[in-house]
Amino acid sequence: MSVITRGIDTSARAILASDYMWSWWLNVVDDLGWTPTIVQGAWMSRVPGGGAKDSAGYHDKGGCFDLRTWDLTPTRLDQLVRVLREHGAAAWRRDQTHGGMDPHLHFVLGTDADLAPGAAQQWRDYQAGLDGLASRGKDYEWRPNPLVLKPPEDDMPYTKDELIAIVRAAVKAELAEGKPQGSDLTRDELDKRTYKASVEARDMLKAKK
Repeated sequence: MSVITRGIDTSARAILASDYMWSWWLNVVDDLGWTPTIVQGAWMSRVPGGGAKDSAGYHDKGGCFDLRTWDLTPTRLDQLVRVLREHGAAAWRRDQTHGGMDPHLHFVLGTDADLAPGAAQQWRDYQAGLDGLASRGKDYEWRPNPLVLKPPEDDMPYTKDELIAIVRAAVKAELAEGKPQGSDLTRDELDKRTYKASVEARDMLKAKK
């Protein structure tokens, strides 16, 4: 399992994810039609300073991302929860009402390798109809019927070499479009250009098949 840096989060920390999870994430983004902002990735135990205190170690290994929600409309936030769950992840909005936290969306891709114990428990809680919190309340989000517990086959269409090509295209875009001193390129613009490069690489690979 290859776990490498895929970008930086909103706190300028590395976003780490396995090839499997990143391939899945690119397909989620493709289905959404827009790019959510990652505020915390997986494998935070490998990142200097570690993960957020409120995460309680759930992000120390695979499968977990936190996404920014304060800038999303209710419609987009509902779409985000729905698409993540349709693609086989357990996803919940977190805020002061749900967990006593700053607003964000937390998800667990249960099929990713080597989940932290807390994340593995959240995955079991999701299957049991719970909210993934220590209070073990009822799930308050929309639930697929039946639950999607394995990503659709189209989410995992690439070989290791193809994934490397996709990641290289994204990294090349970040290097080429990185914010030099005096530039007015925003983080959102950089995210859009990086995502565009990833999509172009995937389209190229699909055309070759």
